[in-house]
Amino acid sequence: MRNVGRLLDLAAMFCQSGRLKQAEQAYRLVLRWSPGHPTAYYNLGIIYYRMEKFDLSIVSYMSSLEVEPENVDTLYNIGLTFKAQGKFNEAIACYEYAASIDAHDADVLYNLGVLFELEGEYDNAIKWYKEAILVDPDYRRAHNNLAVLHHRAGELEMAALSYNRLVALGYHVASATHMLAALRGKTTPTAPLEYIRDVFDAYASDFEHELVDHLEYGVPGRLLRECRRSLGRSLRFRNVVDLGCGTGLAGREFRGISAMLTGVDISENMIRAAREKGGYDILEVGDIQGFLQNTGERYDLFIATDVFIYVGDLRQLFALVAGCSRPKALFVFSTERCKGTGYLLRDTGRYAHSVSYVADLARRCHFSVEMRCPAGIRKERGRWIAGDLFALRRRH
Repeated sequence: MRNVGRLLDLAAMFCQSGRLKQAEQAYRLVLRWSPGHPTAYYNLGIIYYRMEKFDLSIVSYMSSLEVEPENVDTLYNIGLTFKAQGKFNEAIACYEYAASIDAHDADVLYNLGVLFELEGEYDNAIKWYKEAILVDPDYRRAHNNLAVLHHRAGELEMAALSYNRLVALGYHVASATHMLAALRGKTTPTAPLEYIRDVFDAYASDFEHELVDHLEYGVPGRLLRECRRSLGRSLRFRNVVDLGCGTGLAGREFRGISAMLTGVDISENMIRAAREKGGYDILEVGDIQGFLQNTGERYDLFIATDVFIYVGDLRQLFALVAGCSRPKALFVFSTERCKGTGYLLRDTGRYAHSVSYVADLARRCHFSVEMRCPAGIRKERGRWIAGDLFALRRRH
């Protein structure tokens, strides 16, 4: 007699070892011996999902659901597959049905929040994150996403409550502590690397769309234009480094005047996106200061657009740039602007620098200010954030 149980065990072993084709064949054999077997269909759905054959995954899960129509795990995976396809409305409908069957499945409730957040329906997202927390008070990802949404909406007291909860739960503590300092008006020297990495890893896939289309960010292009206007249109550099390159917005602007172009970013996801878009000769994952401390290269152009919003005290970074500079090297960058003579951490979690702070630091590190241009850096809640574009020249 054919032993379906042993064949299921064999298929599961293939699946666990990553031998997906053999696992698929074994589950197909189970279905030949035992038509309509819900476990076989369910696991085929998982295999096809891992193969990124999402349509086949949906068909398999649906076949399992025909036998077990109220299986929340199957509904959860169908929603996950629709989400992977970008079919957010279908995924929402699936999770809502799952929630109607089991209103105490925190993962289902959390994923409804994620989907509504992706759709830009932030009130609904907050509602479902809170529902997940009611079921599981220690649901860390829900607290994290709540903190971000409350902060984005300007609900700073609610955001602080969520950040405090994250600290208590030991989840993204460095990032939550940084944001709490920002909300309390406490200026720290720099943002934690964990915070910067988390921000950019999370938004890498949608980074350019959000920044350029929604926030009307155009700093790299304007910085190049202002440099040409002030320093001459025939700019050309032998060895260029784009510090905090992100997905490559600045690199694409400066590629035409760079013989050799290197990009550095702390986020692996950002570097991956930059590599897919092309334009750089070298791309490296790492923090900027560590890169500058360890590189044996000397550069004649340093670019840092939208980077210093994550660094308050710029003394070490400026000194490292100076140490890696060729004679007469150019250092171009953007800052958000604050009044006074120093820098501050805003309640957004970003740093702003005064013009006098940058000018004084440039002088101390043997740079001259060749160009400084007031500029709107990006929009926030419909208003331009005041900032400055700088070009510094290494004096010797």
